[in-house]
Amino acid sequence: DAGNPAEIAYSDDSGATWTAVNIGSVNAHYAPTRHSMWVRDRNAIWVGTNLGYIHKSSDAGLTWVAQESGVIHSGAWNAIHFADALVGLAGGAANVLAKTLDGGTSWSAVTGPSAQSGVAVTVVRALDRNRWWVGYANGKLYYTLDAGVTWSQRSFSGSGVGQVRDIKFRNELECYLAVNNASPVGTLHMSIDGGYTWEALTTPTNAGVNAIQ
Repeated sequence: DAGNPAEIAYSDDSGATWTAVNIGSVNAHYAPTRHSMWVRDRNAIWVGTNLGYIHKSSDAGLTWVAQESGVIHSGAWNAIHFADALVGLAGGAANVLAKTLDGGTSWSAVTGPSAQSGVAVTVVRALDRNRWWVGYANGKLYYTLDAGVTWSQRSFSGSGVGQVRDIKFRNELECYLAVNNASPVGTLHMSIDGGYTWEALTTPTNAGVNAIQ
């Protein structure tokens, strides 16, 4: 809504009723993708907006504080993920990445893979303060072991076409990847070696997949 700030709705009675709350006070903001909100626990929530803001709530969505106010960039934050209470990673339009090591009190820009210059980030996963995974809107997947100093691409069947939609780690070795081709038709992939190699799984007929849980 161009005439109002971003909004979130929360429920504290198992969904019987919902309360809408403004996020910040700047109009025309919204969460651009399903990955723009990260919920760490019942109280700690982060939301990235279409205009470069990252907001945090420490009271289950009742009140919000802007931790990043369009300084790193003024475009969309498409994905936020925290490895723990302190270490977080955000990704947005045009290969913009940012990290925090203090729970979001401060954010700093990270240089993404040079080959992805100008390509939108669609999903991020921070495993710890050094190991991160980033998926892109052109169907490519990258990882770093040194907090973004160097990046390596990981290929999978169909990589480089369509869009990486989600990546989830069950543990250090077992992880899952959702990718849509250009149609879009979605495929799920599984890795049992921490993302080093990927196996395409038989996926039900679909018109694109959005997320893995």
